[in-house]
Amino acid sequence: MRIRKIITSGCSFSDSVTPYTWPNQLESYITKNIDDNVRFDHRGLSSQGQELIQKKASHAIYEALVTGYRPEEIAVFVMWSSVDRKSLYRDWE
Repeated sequence: MRIRKIITSGCSFSDSVTPYTWPNQLESYITKNIDDNVRFDHRGLSSQGQELIQKKASHAIYEALVTGYRPEEIAVFVMWSSVDRKSLYRDWE
C-alpha cells in the first residue's frame, strides 16, 4: 500500500495558514524526506467546531475518491483541542 493523498482537518492547531502548525510540518517532512509525490489537502481552520471539522474531512475524502484515489491510497488525520467543541450561530439583531 502506498499513500498518495493525505487529508488533514481540525481546529486552530490544524490551521494550514500558520506555517508552524502540525499539518504544514507533516507536509514539509514527508515531501522532503519520504515522498514528494504525496498530495495534501489541509482543511483545518481556527474556531470551527466538531461538526464542521467532520464535514470538511468527509468532503475532502469524497473529493479524493471521485477524482480517482483508491481508499487505500488516502490517509486522514483529524485533530482538535477538546472533544466538546461546538459551533454556534448567533443572530444579534
